[in-house]
Amino acid sequence: MRSSALVLATCCLLTGCGNLFDCYDAKLVGTARHNVIVELKDGRRREPHTTADAHTIARIGGWKAGDDLVVCNAMITNKTKGESAQCGDFGCLAIWP
Repeated sequence: MRSSALVLATCCLLTGCGNLFDCYDAKLVGTARHNVIVELKDGRRREPHTTADAHTIARIGGWKAGDDLVVCNAMITNKTKGESAQCGDFGCLAIWP
């Protein structure tokens, strides 16, 4: 009983941990299907995972390197183009706190 409660608590923590962090600003490096590669101000690169529906893939495929982005847990917003793409899986910040 105790181990199942621990497993449940761990799952809740892992799926919700992306919500504990603020959004971050980044520059677009490039796109590859449903992933975008971004560069942070300190030079580190991250690869947020967006939804894989055809409409979202077409939208982010039109984004250009150097576009200003805001990456949040549920959505990536391209400030340069005024467009957004939803994040999939556990969100954009859960893997990259």
